[in-house]
Amino acid sequence: MASQHVPFDPPAFLSLLIGASLVSFELYLDLFPEYQPPPVAALREFVGPDVCRGITYFVIVVHSLETLYVVKVLRSRGESDWKNILMWVVASLCLGLFGTYKLFKKTEDKTKKVE
Repeated sequence: MASQHVPFDPPAFLSLLIGASLVSFELYLDLFPEYQPPPVAALREFVGPDVCRGITYFVIVVHSLETLYVVKVLRSRGESDWKNILMWVVASLCLGLFGTYKLFKKTEDKTKKVE
């Protein structure tokens, strides 16, 4: 199998903003109940603190599994640059699919004729 370098392609700004906002809000909802304004505290009470904690654990486990899969895909493509792999790993751990969707995006075939 030929080695294929997969350069790190950072997520688009909107994806980065959405992913970071969702992760930040979930951590805020779960870890800082004493600093929440009344509407957020009401949401936490409606959903339940145990559900918030369960979501946090679920996200950690899923992002860890996604990261292992990203490393497997990069290694199977012959990637050997550890800095590049590290950037993909950080993007996957922090943002999940928001950070790594470009790794799995299909490339367009530019040889097709336009009719």
